Amino acid sequence: TVGTLAEELAGSPVALGILPGGTVMNIARSLGLPRTIEEAAQAIATGTIRQMDVGEAAGRAFYEAGSVGMNAAIFREAQRFEGGDWTSIARTVWVALRYRPARIRLELDEGVVRTTALMVTVSNGPYTGVAMTVAPAARLDDGLFDVSVFRGFSKWELIRHLRAIAFGRRRYSPRVSTYRSARVRITSVHPLPCRIDSHDLGTTPVDFRVRPGALRVVVPAGEAVSALPPTPEVARTAG
Repeated sequence: TVGTLAEELAGSPVALGILPGGTVMNIARSLGLPRTIEEAAQAIATGTIRQMDVGEAAGRAFYEAGSVGMNAAIFREAQRFEGGDWTSIARTVWVALRYRPARIRLELDEGVVRTTALMVTVSNGPYTGVAMTVAPAARLDDGLFDVSVFRGFSKWELIRHLRAIAFGRRRYSPRVSTYRSARVRITSVHPLPCRIDSHDLGTTPVDFRVRPGALRVVVPAGEAVSALPPTPEVARTAG
């Protein structure tokens, strides 16, 4: 619901007020919003309006992160399970077992990175999936993606790492390299699965770009989400 309304409001003068209606609520977590409906409603009534960045890939907006590689492949199957396809459990395990590191080329603002990795994330904010902190330093108001390359992991090491950073937890790993860029193009020798937030994008190549400050959001008064001054616009709510 948040993503649907956010896509509708991006680029407009109307601000989005978020009520906690989901199980993870990564956008709310990233913005420092209250986790109860009563507190969130109070924040909407008394808060300020800030501007957050919006990511875009394949003509579609996203707010949390894009991913290429193993993470995208696993979540593709997991989403089918959420839709009632029980056979996807076996397929998810099969995908994890057979996945191999891939040769990837990243085109960033400051140059080209060639690497071999299991997974790459292009993060607008710190969290994705089950509140996995894939980009702990990512900000929603800096006009840049945090591009994280997960290399040197075995499959099981990466799965353990992702489990360790789920639900907002943080864990440093020297095998995660991070770059910052407003535009990212990812290509690979063989096609790799791609996702943005909960949407399947198909396979590489894929291009990402930031739309700086494209979405107005209501945050608690004093919350430093954006360097831009607050604006007195009308708010819409989503839960």
